Amino acid sequence: MTTKLNQYTKAVACLLAGWLAVGGCSDNYTYNPDYAAYDHVKMTFNQLEENTLTVIAGNSSILSFSYEPAGRELDNRSLKFELEDADFVQIDAEGVITTSTDWLSETRTTKLTATFKGNPKVTAWCNLTVVRNPVLVTDIKMPAKYFIQIDTEFDYSQVVTVIPGNADNQVLTYRSSDPAIAPIDPVTGAIRGLKDGTVTITACATDGSEIVRTGEVTVRSTIPVVGITVPTALNGKSVPVGQNINIGRLITVEPLNASDKSMTYELLEGEGLVAVSPDGIITPLAPGNVRMKISANGSDEELSSVVNFSVNDTEALFQRALWSGSSNIIYSTGNDHAVDGNYGPISNLFDGNASSYAVLTKPGKNYSGCATPAGYDLAVIIDMGATNTFDYVYYMHRNNNGYQYLRVWGIMLEGSEDGEHYTPIGDYDLPHNNDGKNTGSGGGNYTKPILIDLPVCNYRYIKMHLTKWSDNSGGDKSGSTMQLGEFNVGKRK
Repeated sequence: MTTKLNQYTKAVACLLAGWLAVGGCSDNYTYNPDYAAYDHVKMTFNQLEENTLTVIAGNSSILSFSYEPAGRELDNRSLKFELEDADFVQIDAEGVITTSTDWLSETRTTKLTATFKGNPKVTAWCNLTVVRNPVLVTDIKMPAKYFIQIDTEFDYSQVVTVIPGNADNQVLTYRSSDPAIAPIDPVTGAIRGLKDGTVTITACATDGSEIVRTGEVTVRSTIPVVGITVPTALNGKSVPVGQNINIGRLITVEPLNASDKSMTYELLEGEGLVAVSPDGIITPLAPGNVRMKISANGSDEELSSVVNFSVNDTEALFQRALWSGSSNIIYSTGNDHAVDGNYGPISNLFDGNASSYAVLTKPGKNYSGCATPAGYDLAVIIDMGATNTFDYVYYMHRNNNGYQYLRVWGIMLEGSEDGEHYTPIGDYDLPHNNDGKNTGSGGGNYTKPILIDLPVCNYRYIKMHLTKWSDNSGGDKSGSTMQLGEFNVGKRK
């Protein structure tokens, strides 16, 4: 027995001197009778729970074992480690466990077997589970000051944001420094003002990150406006006489529960050039430069912003700086458009550049995970922000590509005042190639604007149904998407 143990010790010494190196160690731990002394050695994994060893993704861990009887302990380098699934976890020759990534979308488990290279009877196995590294809260964003009204309940959690947004546990607890002024529900964040005064609200993370933040809440009979955001897209732009622009709908007010969110619109320059309604609809009347001051009525101090634009009486096409658009489909990506390179959003229809374009997948096709069902009535909805009178359409295909199968060949237009109830305007074919053939990239590229006469229309919303394209209208080549360059309407003088 002593001879056999000495032979094993010698083999281990060879390992420590240089694993599988020179000096007769190249055949270490091939089974032979010298290791028969280990036939009855029992090896078990340490740190198991119900035969499962758990590690956290992104962390490393070294395996350790217990041996019976005592005195038969083995060096990890004398063991062979086998994983049923090595896709997400690896083990090196010394028994160090590492994961393939710092982050897993879900917990994964595989079978791990350890076997003595010198005697396969000495073996053990367990389940190796890699759990996702929890994403902890790193910050809590809450207003430094906020206002609520007496005898009014407000959901304070609406103005609190957990950072990062993908933190696993975003549950917070809340407390008020003086519940007699404003008690707050510790779980829901619902706060009620009982009397005039100011309290400190404390929000605490519950995920073990120990993140704590505070903010003041003041109870008053009225809630003042403390901030406004006025869109700047109109600055430096020119608006034609007769086009209504609704800037009021795009002004945002802080806080969300301000008592008076109304604005005052004051002309600093351009008296008589525009008319402005109390809710911020601008109607250009005569050409010239306009400077308009927009001020919050419900603020304790002056809060204002100045907008500069011009009015022209020569341009029939409308100014689209404050327009918005969407499609009537939501893809699996969560977007209402497909993506081709850097392009895709519906807003590209209003940027004045037909080389940037909106992208929609044709019915019955799938493009990069964006699938439109066969037979789907695909449409684009344009919101001009205010009701306008128009009598023609300006449309451009994507103008830097010669493939006609990427183009829209026909549309049906509808108009609406409320965005829900639409009235048909008409069906229209769109010229889609100079020579009527698909000549491929570099040929037959229809780059001219397409002007379509309409009956006189008076709408805020326009719905453009995409009714014809290469696949359903006799084109000689198919394709997965339709790519739309520019859309506008105007009123001929």
